[in-house]
Amino acid sequence: MNLFGKKKQAAPKLSETIQKLREALDILDKRERHLLKQIDQCVNEAKAKSKAKDKRGALFQLKRKKLYDKQVEQIQGKKQNIDMQIMALESAASNKEILDVMKIGKDALKAAIQATDVEKVEEVMEEMNEQIGMGEEISEAMAAPIGPVMDEDELARELEEMEAEMVDEELLEVPAVPSRAKEEVVPRPATVAEPKESKESKKALSKEEQELRELEALMGV
Repeated sequence: MNLFGKKKQAAPKLSETIQKLREALDILDKRERHLLKQIDQCVNEAKAKSKAKDKRGALFQLKRKKLYDKQVEQIQGKKQNIDMQIMALESAASNKEILDVMKIGKDALKAAIQATDVEKVEEVMEEMNEQIGMGEEISEAMAAPIGPVMDEDELARELEEMEAEMVDEELLEVPAVPSRAKEEVVPRPATVAEPKESKESKKALSKEEQELRELEALMGV
């Protein structure tokens, strides 16, 4: 309530205002069509008067036409202004709808943020990190080797001792190289009768056999 006791009028709704402006456009369109018909009629009568040599009558019809033309021009100006108002109101209505939706989104976001407690978020994140850490510890525990723990140094020493013993055994298994004087002839199988020969003949025979083998090798036998 203002100082003069008059109640402040509520602002008209955009949709109702746009509807009224469209109705005004329809009225102007009808008026314009009527005036255009009057203009055509004036032109036709002026032509008829001119053919009838009625100059004053023809001029009168042309004056009427000018007045109708002026009204049509004014109507077109009004229509243009109303069109501009309608476009501006439609744009304002669209902006209002978008603003209302944005306000709803803002309120929803505000309510969601208020419903989210920062301390609870931190608590949840800490619990998640703890669970992830426990999971990693469980994975490491399950991947650890099972069974008795072996001393790597002790195993290495035992391996060295075993290798040393193997080397000693190999040395013992190698036969001593006999001297030429004590060289013995390997006995042939029992199925072959071996003639008794002296040591000199055996040496000579083995030498001859060696030379024979060398000759056969040269000949490719």
